[in-house]
Amino acid sequence: MKFHNKALAQSVAYALAIAGSSLAITNTARAQESPTPQKIEKVEVTGSGIKRIEGEGALPITVITRSDIDKSGATTAIELLQLISANTSSGNISLGNVIGALTFSSQTASLRGLGGGRTLVLINGKRASGFAGEVNGVQGVNLAVIPFAAIERVEVLKDGASAVYGSDAIGGVINFILRQDYRGGEVTIYAGAPTRSGGGAQQTISGAAGIGDLTTDKFNVVVSASYNDQKNLVQRDRNFSNTAYRADIGLDSTSSHTFPARITTGGIGAITVTQAGVASLAAPNNCAPSSFISGGCRFDPSSYPGVNMIPNDKQLNLFSSARVQLSNGWLAYVTALYSKDETRYRIQPAPFSSSFGYGKNTEISGAITLQPSSRFYPTAIAAAAGVGGQPLDVRYRSIETGLRDTTDTNDSSQIVTGVKGSWRNWDWDGAFSNGEGNIRSHDNGGKPLLPQFYALVNSGVVNFFGPNTPDIINKLQA
Repeated sequence: MKFHNKALAQSVAYALAIAGSSLAITNTARAQESPTPQKIEKVEVTGSGIKRIEGEGALPITVITRSDIDKSGATTAIELLQLISANTSSGNISLGNVIGALTFSSQTASLRGLGGGRTLVLINGKRASGFAGEVNGVQGVNLAVIPFAAIERVEVLKDGASAVYGSDAIGGVINFILRQDYRGGEVTIYAGAPTRSGGGAQQTISGAAGIGDLTTDKFNVVVSASYNDQKNLVQRDRNFSNTAYRADIGLDSTSSHTFPARITTGGIGAITVTQAGVASLAAPNNCAPSSFISGGCRFDPSSYPGVNMIPNDKQLNLFSSARVQLSNGWLAYVTALYSKDETRYRIQPAPFSSSFGYGKNTEISGAITLQPSSRFYPTAIAAAAGVGGQPLDVRYRSIETGLRDTTDTNDSSQIVTGVKGSWRNWDWDGAFSNGEGNIRSHDNGGKPLLPQFYALVNSGVVNFFGPNTPDIINKLQA
């Protein structure tokens, strides 16, 4: 078998040879012009276990400096990470996601949209404690634990680093470098409010102080504290969020669980019934507090009074760091942090129907059935629909039990102590870390005790289609 050297292959080989020669000549010239090599300090880079020249990196790292933080106007870690394009809304949890979802008011990052469980969060290169209330879809580190006033810079590795850190770094790494050599003191007071009414004001006070120089005093101590109070904002107070129905853009997030209630049996729909038991089909003028949308009564959660778009959030952070320079270049260090985050949010009154269940595994049907024996049974309307005398399945919005009101409280603490230095041409860093987190979720109101509630509403004494008597309202609220 013969091999033929084609003309194209010869041209490519010749071009590569010429390029290689030019490259060699250029490198030689630069080597001759370079001055005497200077000692270059090596620094640790997030995403690598190898020390490199400062500014040199093997992976794409974005650094947010303290100056960048001050210019950004951010007041919390979650706000700061919104500056990173790789931190997407897909998979992350923020205060806006709290509304209507089981998140226990966590705030997590999501690099490349892979979620908090695949985005590693470090503090000074050490792993931060995971979220204590972790449930499906809410994983990773609660960013509320980051002491914002103590941040010196943030290094964001926007590529996977599972080979260095493990599977929780598939999405990337966020390394919060806290102040360690700070000397002096500062206090910052911030207050802001939207240009429109309806809430949403914010107040922040923070301070930091540090003493000691590692070079001359052989020690450095830094302490910082911050308190942030974010007031709630109601959805109906903004024209971009005051309705869940926008026909012009094809948006319809309204609900069929209404008040007056909707009868699904026979396709009857929403009706109204007086206390005397006179029933009529719901019309535009008696749909309230539901809305007459697309030819029928629908519940619009965004327009309902008091429903939060942003919850009330109070966040306290404390941080301290101490470092002592030992002999032979060894360094002893200890850092401690504590955070408390209290979030209160209100959402629309609870819906009830056969679409839901309850019990340990929702194995108990949540059906609400109106029996023919009830004085609120719409006899004529049911007969006209061909379901007269049958129990009627009802979709009901429990307006009279009020907004669902919840307060989540997250406490977290962590202490890291260790020593690091060089010995026998090896860099050593040994540390002990202990972290603890607690989550408490408290129902302030609006969430009925289900077994008692279903027993009452299925007894036939509750009017699902109009106002109830004070006695029945008291029983519902009890």
